[in-house]
Amino acid sequence: MTPFRFSISAALLAILITTATAAQLLESGSFESPRIKGRILRNQGGSPLRATHSDWMQFDDKVTDEGGRLKAGMTDEMSRSGKQALFVEYDKLTSDRAAVTLASNLVSILPGQTYRVAIWGRMPKKNPLTIEDRLAYLKLFIEFFQADGETPCEEGEQRAMRAQPMPGSKNRPPLFTTGKWSEYFTVLKSPLDAGFMKVTWRFESPAQEGAVTGMIFFDDAVIIGEPGPKAPEPELRDPEKMDDEGNFKTTPVPAIGNAPAPANAPAATPSKAKTR
Repeated sequence: MTPFRFSISAALLAILITTATAAQLLESGSFESPRIKGRILRNQGGSPLRATHSDWMQFDDKVTDEGGRLKAGMTDEMSRSGKQALFVEYDKLTSDRAAVTLASNLVSILPGQTYRVAIWGRMPKKNPLTIEDRLAYLKLFIEFFQADGETPCEEGEQRAMRAQPMPGSKNRPPLFTTGKWSEYFTVLKSPLDAGFMKVTWRFESPAQEGAVTGMIFFDDAVIIGEPGPKAPEPELRDPEKMDDEGNFKTTPVPAIGNAPAPANAPAATPSKAKTR
């Protein structure tokens, strides 16, 4: 699979970043809440879903009884900004059915505008992912919905999918290293009938021989561009209403399958739109 590395003109980046109305649309993309100490697994409290104000609707790990483990959570061991980051740990993973999913709420955007979607990654010096082992993958899914927050967009790309081997492909220098934070990003234009965007990152491994072992940190998830109309602030999240897995007891979140949907397939209907 071709690694995901977009080259973009300096002029386009300058226009996107310096536009007066461009903003970071994920307010909790730095994973600073809830405040934790040490390395905490997702189902033990290390989940951005537990933040009082959260941009996230899903953070889970699908594990299997056989074939190793794939674990995720939050840590204060390393961060690019602030004091905390996410971690994803592959523990002798041979299964191709295990995945960690991080999905945003619906984000209010404008039609026909350019948006930059990104997340930063870095590996620890102890127990990093390596290209000598079976490769892990980071996949990015982007879905667009109309102004009602439910209808998939009819124009343009309804669902974009990109994939990046971790730490990188075996025939070129790795994107993610132990020495610095590296950005995994894409720049795309919203459809002309778009009112909302949903972004999903998935951490998994394809069906290959061998096992994946190692850890990687992620921080500073962003959607940068012009915000859409601001809606009333949603009700504050109450951690007491969550189950032990870090999900809301009254709001089940639809899961995303391993394989990307065809470009013309209908996107999953979100349970609730959150706007900025």
